[in-house]
Amino acid sequence: MPQARSRTTTATLTASARGGYDRTRRQANSEEHVPLNTATAVLQPYRERRDADDREVSAIRLVQALLRTPDLLPTHRREMLRLALYKYTEARAGKHGLRYRTRGVMDTTRPSPVEHEHVRSRLSLLGDLEAGGADLAPLVLGTATACLVTREEHALLRAVPKEADGWARYAEAGLEIVDHAAGDVVDPSDLAAMAPVAVLAGDLTFVAGGPGDCPRFACRR
Repeated sequence: MPQARSRTTTATLTASARGGYDRTRRQANSEEHVPLNTATAVLQPYRERRDADDREVSAIRLVQALLRTPDLLPTHRREMLRLALYKYTEARAGKHGLRYRTRGVMDTTRPSPVEHEHVRSRLSLLGDLEAGGADLAPLVLGTATACLVTREEHALLRAVPKEADGWARYAEAGLEIVDHAAGDVVDPSDLAAMAPVAVLAGDLTFVAGGPGDCPRFACRR
């Protein structure tokens, strides 16, 4: 009987150690794939992919399929929607070649890991996607923008009160933004004033042949 208890204890400790090892290995692998702001991939000019439009439409369709499939577990649906959000915000120029990057990212005298940060929080975007459903997904995704930030800046953004969202978070954190499409330094307060807002009230849906000012490819079936 003592031997059986010993074997059980040993097995439990082994499983616990293996779990800790796996977590450490995953964290190490993740760290290896986070570039510094001195990396070529981060400092490259803003260039859109040749298939950027197709990638963006594909990400929209992926989100719509996830929202339309009735028998997905909520946890599975949310996990895949989080991944699909990255597919959308990475569609035009990749993970690190983003149009918007902070002044901190461009300051190569202070090397720092960089992170692909969703300007509107993923929590806000997921909530709007689930509230609006598949038909309104293009409108919600039209408000999904990413900005490249340093790890330190990401910590500042996480400390901003939850009431602030979108570019208002960046203004609250005191960050300066470089628009690499225009080559200008932009006040995030100005970006916040211009940012699209998803209004989900009423029976608004997007159909083929819709208005010309709807979000990019939102009306394409």
